[in-house]
Amino acid sequence: MVGLKKQIKSGQKIIAIYGLGNVGGPIAAAWLRKNATVIGVDISKDLLLNIKNNSSHKKEPYISETFTKGLRKKKFSLTNNGVKASILSSIKFVAVPVDIKHNKINLNALLSATTSISKGLKKGDAVIICPSLPPGTTESTVKNVLEKNSKLKAEKDFYLIYNPERIFEGRALQDIEENYPAIVSGIGKNSITYAEKLLKIIKIKLS
Repeated sequence: MVGLKKQIKSGQKIIAIYGLGNVGGPIAAAWLRKNATVIGVDISKDLLLNIKNNSSHKKEPYISETFTKGLRKKKFSLTNNGVKASILSSIKFVAVPVDIKHNKINLNALLSATTSISKGLKKGDAVIICPSLPPGTTESTVKNVLEKNSKLKAEKDFYLIYNPERIFEGRALQDIEENYPAIVSGIGKNSITYAEKLLKIIKIKLS
């Protein structure tokens, strides 16, 4: 069986990044630097245009130039259609913002992204949740959305992984690749094993 790293490098497994802001942008760049084929998904037309014009992520070294190179080599594509991106990809990173609104956690962007993913989710796919969330949110909320719309079961049919990123502005790409070990958890043993194989491709170390 061809290894996961080779499947990603060859384009057999395409990676979709949902949210291309301060977290998702660096994640997308990290995968492009490993020669992955990446679909960038964002609802902001302005951000997508800035990426195309090489004027995004100005405070982060290497990201804009990595995007430009990826677009030129046709290893990187951009869309606001999350369902289409899910259909085309095998690995989906969710890096949309989660914030506090009226003293309550605002999961609207997370629910929107996972709903889109669920409509294109296939057996053998992996979903990786990156924003910091209250304990149990991935299992109690994200899992339910993915399973309900896809008619698939987490751990049995697809991998569900929680990997909150720890990054600082101005060195986000370096933090992802070198500075901090990845925090990895999953809905079950299969998901954790898959997460370890996947994240070792772009991380020097895992926690």
